[in-house]
Formats: sequence, structure tokens, C-alpha cells
Amino acid sequence: PTRRLAKICSDMNKPNGQKVLASSRQAVVDFLSDLPVRKVGGIGKVLEGKLAAFQISTVGDLRQNLHVIAAVFTPATVDFLFSVALGIGTETRPPDARRKGLGHERTFAPTSDTRFIEAKLHGLAENVGEALQKEGLKAQTVTLKIKKSNFEVL
Repeated sequence: PTRRLAKICSDMNKPNGQKVLASSRQAVVDFLSDLPVRKVGGIGKVLEGKLAAFQISTVGDLRQNLHVIAAVFTPATVDFLFSVALGIGTETRPPDARRKGLGHERTFAPTSDTRFIEAKLHGLAENVGEALQKEGLKAQTVTLKIKKSNFEVL
């Protein structure tokens, strides 16, 4: 399995992120067949919509319609979608890959204690600031994600 498959597997069984995928070709094909294309990193809402226009909603659909993909999309998108459909990819991070984000998350029991929340937020901000300094980076955007006890994200 590839880095892409490892990421998909780790996203499947939150919160502990463990999913065992055998490394045989058939196991990979079976795993990907019913996987919604949106579960693949790099396929966002826009590309998902374009694929849906061709009745492609799973990686299995994608694999069965490679001829459509080749005729419709740009060469870079075709290469990416072919590798997704076939379950192939690299094991290493590209040498020119640059970090796109840096963050810290914590989950804790539901609370309405604003002092507790402010202290946690302050600590997380300090952690991110220290990590940025350590890597010689500067922040461009700061995003705060708040998840309610019913898992609704604000």
C-alpha cells in the first residue's frame, strides 16, 4: 500500500485511525472498489462534482471509466486520477513538497467553562507559534475549529 492508501485507512476508523489493509493487489482493488471518490485526498467538492457528471462516485467507477477520464481532464488530473483508480503512488514525500499547514488539535469533554477553554486555546496557540519558529515559518492564516458535543463543527 501507498501513502495515499495509508491516509485513507487512517481516516476511516477515527478516533484511533487503525485499519489494516493487506498489501496484495486484490486486497487493494477490493478496498478501493466501493470507496467514495471524495474520501481520497486531492478530490474535493469541485472534482467530485465533475466526476459525478459522468456517474463516477466511487473509485471502482473511476477505474471502470478511465477512458472517459483520459478524454475529458487535463494531463495532470488524468495522471492523478489514474493513480487513484489503480491504487498506486509513491512511498516517499516528494523532495520539493512544502508544508501547507501546521496546527494543533485537542479534544476534551464538553464544557461551558470559558476560562478552561481560553486556557486551552492559549496553550494551543503557543504550541503552534513555537512549531512555526522551529521551522522558520510565518503564519498566513489562522483557523479555529470548534466542534460541539454533537460533533457539529462551527
